[in-house]
Amino acid sequence: MSDRVVFWYGCNVLRHGDILHAAVEVMRAAGIEPAPVGGPGYCCGSPKDANLRAAEGMAVRTVQKFNAAPENEVVTWCPSCHRHMGSFMTQYQAPNFSFAHITQVLHARRDRLAERMVRRIERRVLVHQHFGFREVDVNPLVHDLLAVIPGVEVCWTEHAAPGYMCSTLMAVPEAMKENTQRLCEVARECRTDDVVTIFHS
Repeated sequence: MSDRVVFWYGCNVLRHGDILHAAVEVMRAAGIEPAPVGGPGYCCGSPKDANLRAAEGMAVRTVQKFNAAPENEVVTWCPSCHRHMGSFMTQYQAPNFSFAHITQVLHARRDRLAERMVRRIERRVLVHQHFGFREVDVNPLVHDLLAVIPGVEVCWTEHAAPGYMCSTLMAVPEAMKENTQRLCEVARECRTDDVVTIFHS
């Protein structure tokens, strides 16, 4: 991957600005210079899936902006945006760039990140896994990335929630409640200090 990329953070910046700022700094530590873009002007169209014309218009405009960018690689953060790029957006506007999820980019440079990890953090953590994000096998990537942090011990478990984000379960309140309870049970069984979430929902 080139040193300069477009960092596409989607439309979640107002709710997750702290995470996005941290993501930019981690990419820089890995030797990547991100050009952050996002917000309504770079929408993937998924919020308008029920209105195909509106979703198509958003998708086309966003891909056109990426095509015009000097960087030829786009790094995604939001799983919905990543999924929509591969399954919807590029069906309406041909891309002249490649794209990868941030976990893939950081995983490829984890040795470089490991060199920067000089402070020990004595924590035992559990990764909050999902099995619905078929586009990228993020669970093992995140486990590997956590393993480069000195002092962090990752508890491996088979437990994984359905859907690629917890918001998938919101339509079934009891399912959401049961999933959360099970995650807490697994965390206690593993005697973890923290539960690490992968996505923003």
